[in-house]
Amino acid sequence: NTAANLTLFGAPLGNVNLGLDLHTIDNLFYANVNGYEIEINYRPDRNNMVHIGYAYNHTNVGHVSNNSLKNLLFSVPTDVFNILASHTFKNKIWSSVAFYYTGSMEYLNSGNPQGPMRRLDFNAGKTVNLSPHQELELSFHLQLALDKNTDFLREFNLDNRAFFEISYAYN
Repeated sequence: NTAANLTLFGAPLGNVNLGLDLHTIDNLFYANVNGYEIEINYRPDRNNMVHIGYAYNHTNVGHVSNNSLKNLLFSVPTDVFNILASHTFKNKIWSSVAFYYTGSMEYLNSGNPQGPMRRLDFNAGKTVNLSPHQELELSFHLQLALDKNTDFLREFNLDNRAFFEISYAYN
């Protein structure tokens, strides 16, 4: 399998499997991905929380001398950003809003560049205690795909969606 070394603040984090089988023609190259990640978590009290995350990726594939190496170089998004804010009300109903951004990239050798992907989520729910060891959570989720709504190969539609969710937990 093809692997990429990840380094955070100069400390190697190990290998990342790029998912390419040794028997395919796509497994001809090696990418070294370096970068940094910043995460801020702020929780002023039990009912409020803000999370902000940003990652910058720098991909090094050696001397870029052919189109295949350029394709590998462009297959890693440079910027990834997310922000989440949540609040729990006095009646124990919770809500959150989140924004996700992934920079432009291109799936390996597809010739199909993807512009940035942005998504906005709105969530609300309530947890109901059924007994000391059982709880039921009812929630509503709205996910808005803010860009062209397709994945790497334009085969799957990542369109807007809304759904209810019911979760049961027994401790």
